[in-house]
Amino acid sequence: MKRRAGLIAGALLAVGLAIAAWAQLKPHGDAPKTYGFKVVAVYPHDAKAFTQGLTVHDGKLYEGTGQYGAS
Repeated sequence: MKRRAGLIAGALLAVGLAIAAWAQLKPHGDAPKTYGFKVVAVYPHDAKAFTQGLTVHDGKLYEGTGQYGAS
């Protein structure tokens, strides 16, 4: 009897956790904002460098680069 009660309690816990996880996956609020782009200039780029990040500041896109294992 104790084993059955433990199995039922475990099953209820699993269902509760599944419901909580599902609730986190539901979309909340507005959709993400999308942006367009226009190439206004092309600059030399080190072909050996890896892009490590992109950021937008004052409407301009900046690329952060580095070397594998050295940054």
